This record gives sequence, C-alpha cells and structure tokens, in this order.
Amino acid sequence: MRRRGKSLILSLLLFVSYWIIRKLRVKKIRLTCHKHVDPTFRKHLLQFIRNYCPPFWIKLSGIVSTATTTLMSTPDDLVYKRESILLPEKKSETRCAPKDMIPKGIVSLDWVHVFGHDPQPTKCEAVVVIIPGLTGSSGSGYVQRLAHHLLTRSKLSLRVACYNPRGRGNNPLLTPFLYSAGYTEDLRRVLRRVRDVYPSEIPLYGVGYSLGSNVLAKCIGEDGNMSPLAGACCLACPIDCLSMSNSLANTISGKLMDRVLVRFVRKVAHESAHVLSGSTTVDMDAILKAPTMASFDRHAVAPLMNAASASEYYREASAGLYLSNIRRPTLFIHADDDPVVSAEKIRLDDFESNEHLYSIITAGGGHSMDWPEGFLADRSWSAEVVKEFIETVFNHRRIQSP
Repeated sequence: MRRRGKSLILSLLLFVSYWIIRKLRVKKIRLTCHKHVDPTFRKHLLQFIRNYCPPFWIKLSGIVSTATTTLMSTPDDLVYKRESILLPEKKSETRCAPKDMIPKGIVSLDWVHVFGHDPQPTKCEAVVVIIPGLTGSSGSGYVQRLAHHLLTRSKLSLRVACYNPRGRGNNPLLTPFLYSAGYTEDLRRVLRRVRDVYPSEIPLYGVGYSLGSNVLAKCIGEDGNMSPLAGACCLACPIDCLSMSNSLANTISGKLMDRVLVRFVRKVAHESAHVLSGSTTVDMDAILKAPTMASFDRHAVAPLMNAASASEYYREASAGLYLSNIRRPTLFIHADDDPVVSAEKIRLDDFESNEHLYSIITAGGGHSMDWPEGFLADRSWSAEVVKEFIETVFNHRRIQSP
C-alpha cells in the first residue's frame, strides 16, 4: 500500500512538473496568411514578428494574464483634445441594426497628444483611430498604452484618436440605443469624417480591441473596396460571437469571465437607466438582474438590433460573415489561453483564403489586450506589433504607389 501511495505521489509530481514545463517554455507564434500573398510584404511581416515571452508567473493561466493588465501603469503625459460628434438620425442600411431608423446619438474622438512628442500637423504621415472593447473608452489603460506607444515609438509622424461610442467616455446617451458588437454605422460615419479631413495621400488605420475589433472587422468587410481605411489591426476579435457565447457558458474559465463581464455591462446599463427605461423594447428589470452576458444581450441588445434572441443577434453581429470581403491589409491577434475568445475557436481557413488577412496566434496573453511582457509585466507586446504592422503596411503602400 505504501509503495502504491508513493507511486501515485510520484506520478502526480511528474505530471505537474511536465505541465509546468510546457506552460513555461517559449512557444513560437503562429502566422497564417494566403500562400500567394505578396512575398515582399510577407518578408516584412516576418522581420518584425517575434515570439511573445511573458513573465513566468502569468504563463500558468489566461485569467492571470487577463488580470495582470490592471496592475500595469498608464502613461501620465497624455493629453486629450475632444471632438464631440452629433450623429443625426438616419435610415438603417446594414445588418445588426435597428429595423428602420437609427436614433441620433453622440460619440467622440479624443485626439491624443504626448508632451514632447506632438507631431506637427503639416508633417502628419498617417492617422490611427483606436476602438475600445466592451465598456472601454479612451480612459482604458490598454488604449492609452497603445496611443502612447504609437506617438513615442513609431518612425512615422502619426495623429492618433481614441473613439468613444455612445454612452461611454462621458458621452451622454441621448436615446435608448446602445452600441453593440455588430453595429457598425456609428463607426463608419466617424471614420469617413476623419478620412474627409485629411488629404487622400495620408492613410487612415484602425485598431480595435475585443468587441471593438469585431465592429471594426465587420465594418471593413461590409465596405469592401469602399473602406476609407488603408489597413487595420483586430486584437482578441470574437469573429464568431455565437461560438464565443457558448465558450463563456460551457467552460470553467469562460464562466468566471462571464460573471465579470456581465457585472461591467450591468453597471453601464445602470448608469444610463434613466434613458434606457424610455424604450418600449428593452426590459430594464431583466437587464439589471441579468446573470450572464447571453441574458443581458437577450434583453438589452437583441431587441434594439431587430433580433428575436441573443443567438440570432450573435449570428448577425459576427465579423466572420464578412472576412471574405475585406480588401484592406488586416492583422488579427489571438491567444490560445484567452478565456473569452480562445484561439481554439478561430478557423484559420478564413485567413488562408483571403490575401488581405493575417492571423497571429500566441500561446499566452489571455484577454489582456496588451499581451504583457517583461519581468514585471510592464510592457505591451501587442502595442509594438501593432506599431510595426502599421509601419509595414504604410511602407509597402508607398512602394506600390506610382
């Protein structure tokens, strides 16, 4: 009996040791793209893509990686200059939107300045618009870290703006209508507004996070060759919202994250309850008591988007339906251990069949938005990759221009 007990303990120790070693070892990232993609562009991509090496203490769990960014510092030398934009009522023209008319609303762009690094407007070479994730805004740490990194580290002279949707970033909610994962009309109008301000030779790029990246990818796909963007980066993009919802409902890590996410959105709904309660299609009592994201979306978002159920809304909202129609260089970054949007749920054949799409999958990083690295997890790996991708697309575009 003693020998058997010792054997079991030894086997357990060996298994735990093997699991820890597998977690701690550096794993190469996986790049997927069309086999006939421009070889020069592919070469440039491979030059800046490097392995993601997070500190050992956050490798054991995607949830740990996700939570780590709350400990990362935010830049203290950023200054925002707000541009508030009143969007008038307009006819609904896309899927995952109100049936007839889109209500008026206020969104905003916070144009970013960094002390000592502000580019001269006459020397602007490109413009970048950052779209935050669920409940995010220009005040989110990952948004601020990317904006700071782009302005202080890029070889290009950039103008950077952070997009704040309806009801976020101190934008007042004028009507009982919330932004969502698949609603693209507000972002489209803002991007076209920015595009019209700058000369055509100055390219416009978009960077989206999580829910915001799904909106961005869907918007680019809907617009196809008419997109005002020259390129885009989509980080932790759901792509298939129904698959993501199923993961939140049926996995241990997903259930933990679902509880966190639904608390955030209930708080947002509570802040705007005086406006939302004026809607005849949403159930405020059910919204404020929603136990899961699926329940919240069923009562708060699906009715506004002309969907009969949360599942129908998720299908209509998914960017995956439009990936084949994207005609701009677009980079997607996912992590295997993301507890919200696991890379296991991402079908790579979409990226193999469209020469404009590029997929990077890392072993770690969670749903952190930053992919923190460094011994103290004080640096954003993803911010550097986004910067390099924008510069690569910019230089390739300049070479290709007559």
